[in-house]
Order: sequence, then C-alpha cells, then structure tokens
Amino acid sequence: MEDKKYTIEENYEAVKNIEKNTKYPKVFIGIVTSVHKMYCLPQFMKGLKGINYPNYEVMIVDNSPDDTAMNFCRSMRELGHTVIHMDRVKFTRENLTKSRNMLIDYFLKHNKENPDDQFEYFFSLESDVIPAPDCIQELLKNQVNVVSGVYMNGKVYPPKEGQNHELHTWIPMAWQYPEDGIPELNVLRPMDILKDIVPSRLIRVQSSGVGFLLISKHVIKKLKKLGSFKVELDSVACFRKGTKIFTTKGYNNIENVVEGDEVWTHNDRWKKVSASGKTRDYTGTMITFITDKEKFLTVTSDHECFINNEIIKAKDVKLNDKIKTKEGTGFITKIIKEEVIDEPVFNLTIIDDHSIMTDAFVVKNCDDMYFHMDITKMCDNPDCDYIGEKYIHECPKCKSHCVWSYLDTKTWAKHLHNEWGADLRKFR
Repeated sequence: MEDKKYTIEENYEAVKNIEKNTKYPKVFIGIVTSVHKMYCLPQFMKGLKGINYPNYEVMIVDNSPDDTAMNFCRSMRELGHTVIHMDRVKFTRENLTKSRNMLIDYFLKHNKENPDDQFEYFFSLESDVIPAPDCIQELLKNQVNVVSGVYMNGKVYPPKEGQNHELHTWIPMAWQYPEDGIPELNVLRPMDILKDIVPSRLIRVQSSGVGFLLISKHVIKKLKKLGSFKVELDSVACFRKGTKIFTTKGYNNIENVVEGDEVWTHNDRWKKVSASGKTRDYTGTMITFITDKEKFLTVTSDHECFINNEIIKAKDVKLNDKIKTKEGTGFITKIIKEEVIDEPVFNLTIIDDHSIMTDAFVVKNCDDMYFHMDITKMCDNPDCDYIGEKYIHECPKCKSHCVWSYLDTKTWAKHLHNEWGADLRKFR
C-alpha cells in the first residue's frame, strides 16, 4: 500500500502542532452549568473568551430543566463552545456528580481515540467563577497533579451578644489538613485568609472546590477506576432523616425538601434551597437535643448550631445553652449521644443565609459543595497503576508517595456566587 503524501503546508502544520503540544500541553476545560447561572453568563463567557492559553478545548454540560434548556444551550453554542444537555435527576448533588462524570468520560474517550493529540490536563471551571487570562499557565507552572487556584465564598454569621449586625466574611474554597496532618476525609479545617493564603505560595490541602481546579490526565484515568468524581456536601455535618424543616408549606421532613423550596432562616426571612438530599451513609456519633418546649433535633456531632448567639459544633453544646426558635428563644434541657453505623443523613444548602429553622431551633446548613476524590489512595507516579484500599504513605510497588491536592495562593479568580462575591485581590 502506497504511503500517503503530504503537502509542504500540511507538514508545516503538523510540525507546528507538535511544537504547540510540547510547549503548551493540551487542556480540556470542563464546565457544568444550568439556566440558574444565566445572571452571570455574559461575565463568565467574557472571562472564558479572555483566556490566553493557546491550546485548549471547551465542553459545557448543561443540566437545566427540560423546559428551559433549549434556549440556554443555544445561547452558549452561539459563543462557539460544545454544549451537551443532561437530563436532570432529583437532587442537585446527583446532578453535579453525573454532569462532571460526563466530562470525565469525554476526556478519557478523546484520549483513547486520539493518542497523538491527548488532553494532558482537565480544568474544572464553574460558570460563576471568572478566570484570569493567564490562569492556566500559572497553574501549570506548579508542576503538580492536582492544583486549585483561590476563589472565595461569602459567609454570613449571626450577630454576637451585644451586637446588632451580622458578620460578612470570606472563606477560601479549600480546606486544610487537621493539625496532625493525617488526611482523613471527615476532618476538614476551613482555611484562614491571613494565616493560610498570605503570603502567595503553593500549599498542600485536603480538599478544594471544583470551580477552579486543574487535574493531570493520569489522575483522571485512575480516578475513573475509583468511581470518578464525588461531589459532597461540606464536612460530615448533617441531619437525621425525618428532621422537620420550616418551609412556606409548613413543616416538612428534610428528605422531602427540594431545590427551589423556601425555608425560614436565622434572619427571620424566607430563603431558597439551592441543594438538597441525602449526603452519605454516616458512621459516627449522632447527638439528639431536647428543648424546654419538648422538641428534639438530631444531628451529626460536627454539625454547627446557633447557640448563645454564636456558632458552635453540636458536640460542644451544653445543657441550658440558649437557642433561637421560631417563637423566640429557648434552651437545651437534655442531650443524648448515640453511635450509628451507615445511617443515611441529609442536608440542604440555603442561598445567602446558610441557616435552617427546624421545629426545635435554628441551625447552620451545608454551605457549599466541595470536590472530593480518593486521590490519597493513588500512587503519584504516572507509570504506576497502584491504587490502595486507603491512604498510602508510600506505594508498595514503586515507593512513590500518594497524590496530593495543592492550592496555588498566587492564582485567583472572581466568584460571583452572590451579590457580595467580590474579588479579594484588591484587599491584598
């Protein structure tokens, strides 16, 4: 069979592509969005268009409700990007997981079918996170397998005793290792802006948000063997099934509260639910509080509660502590602790206020979703396929360490999650 002959122009283009792939590894930008992000779509698309990295491809998974998806998808395709629609499932958490796994499947399929033009990195980008033009180059400079840039999430805390105003603060979308440095997924320490983020550097973290995250292809390949992405509600803070939540339709069991419902918050107002459902099967301590009105509430031990006009964990609540109820105030009269194994637990995310009024008293809700994968079971060596049953200090096959997650504190993005989601670079 006669070999195919190429023109001078075709050979020139082939050489240029090889040079580009050598200098600029091909990056797949995977985005999950929905019609709920229309409010920031123009700003996001402007930021996406402004990325000056020369070698990337974009795919957007839209999980909007069927009756609104058509026009939304069309508007994004007109901007020149590949958009696929995913039929929604009941809970936001499952929608996010399914959507991201569709992106991973495309990433791996492309690499299998195009061995000479593979994606080297997966760049997970949220459609309300506005990237800087040079963000990909900056993240690649770190030469690590999993690295996130910094983007902030606004938090609202209730007024303390003697104050008449809320505290608005910022939390980086990344969580640090506990003090002993052992990577246990149920132990998350929120990062501190001044202590952890300043000065600019590369630091190891336990977990990070999915909104601004770069992952190498060999981690993506191993991740698929572990079941791909898991998008979980933050920490282990959750409610027992059957917890009564005060909604516009009256008290409703938490497992029946869905995205779009409105619940009563600590600010004495209605706020919409943006995520809901079962978070996991929990093994650990559950704590039941009984109030002076003989109401009861059962939560996991790390769940944060509004107690004595402060936010404290359930395990630190004491008898006679003051609580806020729908009728006014009350206090804790009895505390019961029990150990459970694989009990299904639930949580909600509430827009802006991040709190929920139960029939017993008001507590904090889950603030956001975070990216979670069992990368500490993986060997960091790209040529080694070892995956352990748990965290590995040293790979038994090649003696490399496990894959770590990192945070690049010099690379920032603007988060438009809410009306006060400003860019904190101006404060540095």
